[in-house]
Amino acid sequence: MTHSTIALQTSTPVLDQSRLLEQFGDEPEVIAELRDLFLEDLPQQIASMRLGVASGDCDGVARACHSLKGASGTFGAERVFRVTQALEQLAREGKLEEVTLGLDLLQEELEKVVAVIHSLKPGE
Repeated sequence: MTHSTIALQTSTPVLDQSRLLEQFGDEPEVIAELRDLFLEDLPQQIASMRLGVASGDCDGVARACHSLKGASGTFGAERVFRVTQALEQLAREGKLEEVTLGLDLLQEELEKVVAVIHSLKPGE
């Protein structure tokens, strides 16, 4: 599996908070809390994925991918959402070798999201 196996369109934004703003636009403290929870949870989810791959735990990998997929979808990290969606499916199919290769792409996309989040001004 190469990065091209997981389809990401270049037009897909790294971070699109429109849904989040629609739901919580008048509650910036909620958005800030969701942002902080998202950032705090990332290392644990990635570690769970890598540990699951190393131990051959397809279900554990799928659960970690599913969790990060949900959080990234809520927060508007569409590219991360799409990668974790693909990785979750691969894990459910028992294709952990392909998940391993996809984790590099996931890490790249997460780094982009984190950079965008840190560049935002409060209330954006």
